[in-house]
Amino acid sequence: MQCIKETEAQPLTFSDMKTAQDWLNRNKAEVLVGSIVLVAGAAFVIGTAGAGVLVLIPLASL
Repeated sequence: MQCIKETEAQPLTFSDMKTAQDWLNRNKAEVLVGSIVLVAGAAFVIGTAGAGVLVLIPLASL
């Protein structure tokens, strides 16, 4: 059980934006708004644009 918790605690990292977008589309129900995602070394926050649309907002813009 401990190894499952450790796996879930790993940060989300992606090599490019397309991979991150594909992952978000497949996992909409599990994503927590406000989570931080790393894409090619840049940090983004998961946000919502209304009507259930998820967006990646550059952390530097906040």
